Amino acid sequence: MFTSPAIKALPDLSLDLSDATDWQAGLLRTVRHHLDITAVATEPLSGLFAVGTARGRIHLYGSPGVECTVDISDPAGLRVKFLQFASSVFKLLCIDEHDRLFVWDLANLGRPKLQKIAAFGQPVQYEQPLV
Repeated sequence: MFTSPAIKALPDLSLDLSDATDWQAGLLRTVRHHLDITAVATEPLSGLFAVGTARGRIHLYGSPGVECTVDISDPAGLRVKFLQFASSVFKLLCIDEHDRLFVWDLANLGRPKLQKIAAFGQPVQYEQPLV
């Protein structure tokens, strides 16, 4: 009734998601409870999860054995306002409360490498994507 003839119906893919093994609830990992969380980001391709805190610390969690913490520096302890993964180039982006952009390179093994800090003369506007 309300569909346009120009819009084609999309295929129903829900049959592929109806297996009982796909929907077994269970505990994947236990992480410490951070009381001062200000930003979170997920990267579904690599399974990374990032948590930014009010004290300028970013906790990265991944598969078992993958856990790392990076700090915003100069000055230390600034609140993390925004976190986002750039999946195509495997980087973590962060904006602090002084509207500075931090870029960490996650492509190499080991600790993330701080690649760039960019300061802007005006407040940074950003939008959280709807999931």
